[in-house]
Amino acid sequence: MKIRDRINLNFLVVFLIIFLIIGVSVYIYSSQLIKEQIYSYLYSSAKARAENIRTFLQDQTAMAKIMAASTVYRDLLKEPATSDQYALLRERVEKRLQRTLGAEKNLSKLFILDQKGKIIASTDLAEEGKDKSTDPYFLEGQENVYIKDIHFSEGTNKAVFVIAAPIKDDVSGETIGISVARYDADKFYSIVGGENGLGESEENFLINRDKYFLTPSRFLGESVILTKKVETKNAAECFDENEINQVKKSGYPGLKNHPDHSPFVEAKDYRNIDIIGTHFYIPETNWCLITKVDASEIFTINNKILSVFVIIFVISIIILILASHYVARRITKPLNKLQAGIKNIENGNLGYKVAMSSSDEIGDLSRAFDKMNFAVQESRREIEIKVQNQTQEISKKQKDLENQQKAVLNILEDVEEEKINASKLAVIVRDADEPIIGKDLNGIITSWNLGAQKLYGYTSQEVIGKSIKIILPPDRQNEFNNILKKIVKGENVGHLQTTRLKKDGSSVDVSVSISPITDASGKIIGASSIALDITKEKEIDKVKTEFVSLASHQLRTPLSAINWYTEMLLAGDAGKLLPEQKQYLDQVYASNKRMVDLVNALLNVSRLELGTFMIEPELADVTELADSIIKELIPSIEQKKLKLVKDFAKGLPKLSVDKKLLTIVFQNLLSNAVKYTPEKGQLGFVISKDKNNFTFKVADTGYGIPKAQQDKIFTKLFRADNVREKETEGTGLGLYIVKMIIDHSGGKIWFESQEGKGTTFYVTLPLSGMQKKEGTKSLG
Repeated sequence: MKIRDRINLNFLVVFLIIFLIIGVSVYIYSSQLIKEQIYSYLYSSAKARAENIRTFLQDQTAMAKIMAASTVYRDLLKEPATSDQYALLRERVEKRLQRTLGAEKNLSKLFILDQKGKIIASTDLAEEGKDKSTDPYFLEGQENVYIKDIHFSEGTNKAVFVIAAPIKDDVSGETIGISVARYDADKFYSIVGGENGLGESEENFLINRDKYFLTPSRFLGESVILTKKVETKNAAECFDENEINQVKKSGYPGLKNHPDHSPFVEAKDYRNIDIIGTHFYIPETNWCLITKVDASEIFTINNKILSVFVIIFVISIIILILASHYVARRITKPLNKLQAGIKNIENGNLGYKVAMSSSDEIGDLSRAFDKMNFAVQESRREIEIKVQNQTQEISKKQKDLENQQKAVLNILEDVEEEKINASKLAVIVRDADEPIIGKDLNGIITSWNLGAQKLYGYTSQEVIGKSIKIILPPDRQNEFNNILKKIVKGENVGHLQTTRLKKDGSSVDVSVSISPITDASGKIIGASSIALDITKEKEIDKVKTEFVSLASHQLRTPLSAINWYTEMLLAGDAGKLLPEQKQYLDQVYASNKRMVDLVNALLNVSRLELGTFMIEPELADVTELADSIIKELIPSIEQKKLKLVKDFAKGLPKLSVDKKLLTIVFQNLLSNAVKYTPEKGQLGFVISKDKNNFTFKVADTGYGIPKAQQDKIFTKLFRADNVREKETEGTGLGLYIVKMIIDHSGGKIWFESQEGKGTTFYVTLPLSGMQKKEGTKSLG
């Protein structure tokens, strides 16, 4: 077999073996990985939806309790129907019910039952006087809040559910009536039926304890509600007593790994189609959330991967055959030429030159043959030339040696002078009061002066040659590695406030300045640090922060009472107000609200600075959160005739964030943009995502920030001169709080501004979301 054919065959065999091993491994691994990711996303998205449902029900239950505690309801129920005040009280109650109905978009009807089950006040005047004494919400709502399951209303034939709460006498504690709130179920369907992005066959619906549909089916529509039963494995396991007890006992956390809980169900659905599904029990109502997607749709991607693999394999085989043929031809062509040259030499033509110019082994071999032909006749001449050249070289080296001796003497004199200067500098560093420490690039201590000995308690003999981590607390062991990376890259480290350990085990707060150490060629070989003890400064800051926190807590209670009683007076609970009285109370209410905002801001600052606040991330739709903040600001935007331009990227995934903290960030940035933009200006809110981060951009065409004051914009209690003249109200704490939240969450914030033309703030959060932080307080 020719060499060319062997090369082609070897290329093909090796490629087939490697490609098959890699291809099969990648296919198996990717298929399993895709399956695990889809299963995990199915479970987590269903869990988040179940928690949203529970939160909705808990919020409405809490609202029912608040409505039932209203004094105007109690006054009406306690007033005899024959009294002169009864009609006036009922009119006030009906107005209160109408205001509540208008404020709560989820409500469809509100009414009050007396002790006998008779409707005495309602948002639907036609229902007043009806007897509801046999209805479950009257019988079951005597002591606690009761949620009546989804059912069809007799009057409208629409699917509804009802939440009833007892109205108790504030003196005897006896139930004197029932507050009833009716909700249209179709307003509840959007919470249940939204998509998680799992595919076109994804479906989410609720069933009751009898396994009947409570929400529409994606495939069968609304006709299944309370008419079709779901007899599937997914539904049966959801109402398993062990799972129900687990959820009631400790909620959803830990349920995935509970031995009696099956996170995923692979079975038939109500259409008798194979599905992958999961479920979550809703304990507040004995409902079950079913989430499923057709198995055929989930595993379609595996077939696509296999198709791509086959196409790549065929194309690669074609390319390989062409490449191997080309390579084999290039390799064998010089061999043929060399073979012809050798035959000429064998025939006695010693002057023949193969003369191949290639630089590979074959070229080397041809040139060796050429040299061999002329070796004998050239050998003597080459020896004479070499002797002459060596004689000249020896003479030249002798002169170079004399010059080198002179240069060495000059260098020794310079070195001696440098040693004297270095000794003086070493004495200064050694005796300095400030701790000065030298380290190599592995963190090994190379120098330790008297200042370091006084601060940390170690002598130089105890620490030189040991790791710098000897003075690093356990929670800061990686701090030097991070600093070292910046130094090696040539980045500026600057000043760093941190904590160090003394020899006796106590900690000390220090401010450290770190600089690189370079050799004569400028190469970085280590780092030098100078530290200052700032323990007293830290203690003073902590005392000031604790005082602000204590003072803010003490102010919060009376301010809340003022706010509550002012709202009651404005609502007419203490009688009708004169116009002048109402005007004064409105001013009191607005001033008190500004004071409450200031106290809340001071509390947030103290919790941030004391480090007691917590970060509790959860998956959330950041665009929905942004829209809710924009909705709150619509009155202010319309009042100033501002134009708001939103640009939220399509298909953004959910992000793991602390909703309260991100709400504070959005509220501060957007409210500042509204406040500091003149009438008929423009606002912009952009949410986007790249391969590393989520980016939030808030822009305005407002007053802007003076260039000389831009470096202070994130400092505490600072407000720029140009806005203090135009907007007198403001605490100067909002952007300070935002900066602290973003820094503690693993994100970044910066801005661009030009005075008189507007400001743009940028906030980025990594795709992994906010970093979880343990704490004792949450920001509000």
